[in-house]
Amino acid sequence: MKRWSENSRRGAAWSFIFPVLGLLVLASASLAGTDKEKAQAPAGKARAVAARVNGAPIYEDQLSAQMAVEFRKYRKFGARKPTPDLEKVLRNRALEKLITVEVVYQASQGLDIPDFDKKIEKRLRAAKTRPVHSAPEMTDTELRENIRQTIAIEEYLKRAGVTSPEVPETEIKDYYEKNKKSFMTQETVHVRHILVQVAQEAKNEKKAIARKRIEKARKSIQDGRPFEEVAREYSEDNAASAGGDIGFIRKGYMPKEFDEVAFTIEPGKLSEIVQTIHGYHILEVVEKQPEGVVPYEKVKDFVGKYLSNELAKKKRNELVQALKAKAKIEVLSN
Repeated sequence: MKRWSENSRRGAAWSFIFPVLGLLVLASASLAGTDKEKAQAPAGKARAVAARVNGAPIYEDQLSAQMAVEFRKYRKFGARKPTPDLEKVLRNRALEKLITVEVVYQASQGLDIPDFDKKIEKRLRAAKTRPVHSAPEMTDTELRENIRQTIAIEEYLKRAGVTSPEVPETEIKDYYEKNKKSFMTQETVHVRHILVQVAQEAKNEKKAIARKRIEKARKSIQDGRPFEEVAREYSEDNAASAGGDIGFIRKGYMPKEFDEVAFTIEPGKLSEIVQTIHGYHILEVVEKQPEGVVPYEKVKDFVGKYLSNELAKKKRNELVQALKAKAKIEVLSN
């Protein structure tokens, strides 16, 4: 197990570390580090090395596992195996990611992290209670090593100032002012309704029964019974349990006959009976939101988070490039 920790630690860490670095999640990249048949070479034969970063090896089996993960997206489009050209692209992409992990991990060495062992054990307990990736099950030793690296990299990135950097509000406001068109909103209405279903091609007798039921529901509301209560009893759609509430809708979400009423009646007023392809409705508008620009205060947090993420990505890339420039990186095979 000690040998695994020294030689295969990079394989197991990928599934945790790549999200930390803002790269793609490698759901099963730890195969190389946890599957002994793949991670270790046959007896008497050394594992092939694809590259070295300051002398630390990145093995071919690790690279192959990462390439398989990279290829998954192409399988969705029916590809069974990569073409020679695509294989070269996947290899370069995978190797670049593994080198990135290695240079950042090496940079994190020597950090004095308070309560390091306690943090590792806490995450280890949490990891055992829920699946964190689709890789084969790890031993406690392997998973602990994985988590150790992740915490070290997180701490390094945090101290380097590339994790959730703060964006001044002046910049947030400036972005909002320059991009107001991106914050335009269509007219919406908050609606609740009651639906009695009947097919358009149904016989008149069935339509009459449905019509009578919706009329009865409407009269109950007019007589003072709460709309929500009536909806739960009479409505025949998924919103019945929520008192008929379907939330804010834009034009086109519901049939045009429904929209014509929803976007014209005043909030709090009970509609007449409306017939659509779904059956008979009665509805009530709770609130209207006119078309226009969303106020700054409503999107400030969203914009701030977006700008922080973009700044973090930029800083992270700059940091990685600086570390790579200082590192001795040897690519041994293509």
